[in-house]
Amino acid sequence: MEKHLRKIRKRNKIMKDIHSHLLAGIDDGCKDIGESLTLLKSASEQGITDLVLTPHYMEDTKYNANNEEKNKRFEELKEEAKKQGIEINLYLGNEVYITEKFLDLLEKKEIMTINNSKYLLIEFLVNICRY
Repeated sequence: MEKHLRKIRKRNKIMKDIHSHLLAGIDDGCKDIGESLTLLKSASEQGITDLVLTPHYMEDTKYNANNEEKNKRFEELKEEAKKQGIEINLYLGNEVYITEKFLDLLEKKEIMTINNSKYLLIEFLVNICRY
């Protein structure tokens, strides 16, 4: 495995992860910043160069942290990762559970696109199979 990772780095390969739950204390992902840092270090060691933190956003549930709180924790994580020498580019977004109100939430900036871009990670209804 280590030999493979050296080859990836040597060839300047870029590997991006656009879906993670590493922002501590926001959703059902990492419980604290220590756990987040451990997983970021592991991701970096496995060759991931860019990682998007995408906490859940589900209306009327406990998974609807406001953007101010997400940004605060994101900046703390970036600072700690830098202090620990973890070489990985971090970006912030949301994994948004789709509802009829999702466009309103986007316009009101209640939900976040990936790195303030035009792209959004959407979670669709689960356990519904229509034939």
